[in-house]
Amino acid sequence: MNMRLFSHKNLFVLALFASLFFTACKKDHTNPPVYTYRVEVVANYQGEPIQEDSIYQMPSGDFLKWDEIKCYLGNLYFQNQSVKEAFLYDWKAKKHHFEFELCEDLRPENLSLDLGVDSSRNHLDPSAFHPANDLNILIANDMHWGWNPGYIFLKLRAYMDTIPDQIDQFDHGFVYHIGNDENLVKIQLDSIDWKKEGNLRMMHLYFDLHRFLNGPNSINFRAENKSHSESNLAGLNSRIMQNAANAFYLNP
Repeated sequence: MNMRLFSHKNLFVLALFASLFFTACKKDHTNPPVYTYRVEVVANYQGEPIQEDSIYQMPSGDFLKWDEIKCYLGNLYFQNQSVKEAFLYDWKAKKHHFEFELCEDLRPENLSLDLGVDSSRNHLDPSAFHPANDLNILIANDMHWGWNPGYIFLKLRAYMDTIPDQIDQFDHGFVYHIGNDENLVKIQLDSIDWKKEGNLRMMHLYFDLHRFLNGPNSINFRAENKSHSESNLAGLNSRIMQNAANAFYLNP
């Protein structure tokens, strides 16, 4: 009798131990390590981060100071996996990075994104998005027109000195506010260089404004110095957006 009791007790203990063991394994399986991925967007000029009040020479020989650099990056996919609906980059407000989490240390090599907001979201009520979503009107603020065209995809403003007399006189410039569905541009970038720090993975996405000024599409920044949503500016808007998309790259 005692032996039977002892045996039953041992079986109970063993069963309890096994239950705890497999519960722990299951818990460990359903709560894998979380990896945080940070994407830092850097507006630069010939490889150097743009600074407020700094003077830069344009490919034309004129000089300029940047005053506003904003854009929407939408439909962000890493290795065909969606990670963010939209990110609003704001150089002056120092809104420069976003993060997402993955349960695997994937360090994807490819990034695809839109310069702009796709048509399925562009005309929705901006107040209906989650308060933390960059498309929400409280975050979008002046990057939404509040009428038919929807979001402003790209805002650039710079002051120019066009007289080579050694006197700083930035009394010219250009202002570009571009939206509309037809102006969205898709970007595909490869060979991401991830930096590792514990469970943090970091990468840089560069937006080189010298590349923009010297882009594949010719723009006369003195004469073609304003752009909005008017249909007669469609050609200029397209050239601006194509040059801006061409200015994004991954590795310096």
